[in-house]
Amino acid sequence: MSDTSPDYYEILHVHPEAPEAVIRASYRALMQKLRMHPDLGGDAEIAARINEAYAVLTDTERRASYDATREAQESLGQTVDATDADAALGDTTSSLVQPRNPLRECVFCVTPHGYGSAILPDAICVSCKSPLALVEPRRFEQSDQRAVSRINSKLDVRFFTEWPQARPHQGITGDVSLNGMRLITSRPLDVGNVIKLQCDVLEAIAVVKNSTLQRRGLGLDYAVGLSFITLRFDRSLGGFVSQKA
Repeated sequence: MSDTSPDYYEILHVHPEAPEAVIRASYRALMQKLRMHPDLGGDAEIAARINEAYAVLTDTERRASYDATREAQESLGQTVDATDADAALGDTTSSLVQPRNPLRECVFCVTPHGYGSAILPDAICVSCKSPLALVEPRRFEQSDQRAVSRINSKLDVRFFTEWPQARPHQGITGDVSLNGMRLITSRPLDVGNVIKLQCDVLEAIAVVKNSTLQRRGLGLDYAVGLSFITLRFDRSLGGFVSQKA
């Protein structure tokens, strides 16, 4: 997490997959062992951070929203080191972007959206029309599972690497899941690139996780592994991705 977004799991010294019982136990141990509660003469600022982390991580809905934001920021955070490396090499053409806060702005075109943590499932960016609802790993409704099962394994995909962009690049889908997809395209994409995707059944903002050059027919293409940051299904396929826990 960034300096302005505290890592509540780190504050409470627990793993992100920790059950609530572990979180409660760690909270009690910290407050007792470190004597940080203001009434005991401890550090009020540190106690406040611990209490804030505890309040969020023991509330099911608040934890789900926090986890989604944390996941998105960690995915986008991979672009920082790559950007710094490009700068050191004098590369000014990289399309990698700096980490952005998905609760304040579109992670593709950086247009502020004003939803905060209450992003509606069908919300779109007023500028680039990208979906704003964050993907929450392992928290999907059955209708969304059905939507994926109905997706043709080879759909035409339009994608954008910057905004505004006069014309989209082209590709086709490979495997598609609720958390990401494989894109087959002739255009090279660097790990860490954040792109906007459109096809007949879904729209998404995704980050490039890997890219492999492969032979297809008489030519060479790239098989690009993408992890969704935001996602919206076409309504006819069974509804949008749920943001409920």
